Amino acid sequence: MTKYPELKGKDPQVRAWDKYDSYGCILHEVTAGVDEGPIIDSDEIGAELVKNLDDLFIVLKKLSINLWMRFLCKQFEEERIYEASAMRNPLNWQNDPNAGAKSAEYS
Repeated sequence: MTKYPELKGKDPQVRAWDKYDSYGCILHEVTAGVDEGPIIDSDEIGAELVKNLDDLFIVLKKLSINLWMRFLCKQFEEERIYEASAMRNPLNWQNDPNAGAKSAEYS
């Protein structure tokens, strides 16, 4: 959508096949408009590496999975940093009267 905004909407892979010099995926926030949310990440591959439409679907699936993996790893990393920070500061959790109850929920 960044490189080829005319592909917004349904079935961009089919509409793009054999017409562009690269193919890619975008991970974006969901908004009311179709494919209009702020872009979080993107990735692409040269069209010369894709031999047919079936290959394109396979490549785009892999690119999409990689985008989600990068996004989720980043989210989990930020969460781990927050949790580690909270553990170093006893005021954040050790003095919480519900701390024991919270940990009991997960055992």
